[in-house]
Amino acid sequence: MARNDANVDEDMISIPNLRFEECGYQGMKSLLARGMKPTAVFAAYDDIAIGAMRCLMENGISVPDGISVIGMDNITVCPYLCKGLTTVSNPIKEMASMSIGMLFKKIDEPEFKVVQNVVLKPALVIRETVIKAG
Repeated sequence: MARNDANVDEDMISIPNLRFEECGYQGMKSLLARGMKPTAVFAAYDDIAIGAMRCLMENGISVPDGISVIGMDNITVCPYLCKGLTTVSNPIKEMASMSIGMLFKKIDEPEFKVVQNVVLKPALVIRETVIKAG
């Protein structure tokens, strides 16, 4: 946000002390109760997005027409929801392969320092929970 000179409205951030779908549900419930009207939600992971979508549906807010929802992780259920969840997919196979490679190197060479700075590119998987901005 800062890199794009976009203001961050801290009131629009909800961090319930919960996990998974309940976190998303209660977080969205809290935002709506405070009169917040976001146009989009980016959840820390897909389960949170799924809970938020449930809360939106119960409150008569259409996804994506009333609000766009994006998750993170591309869990297997995403394309099978009533509206396929748009999500960010991490390159899991590459991550696992690199981790295993470093682990075996550490086993073979105990003095090997495992500190690495690796950047892998995620992919945006666009489904049915977002509309084009504009």
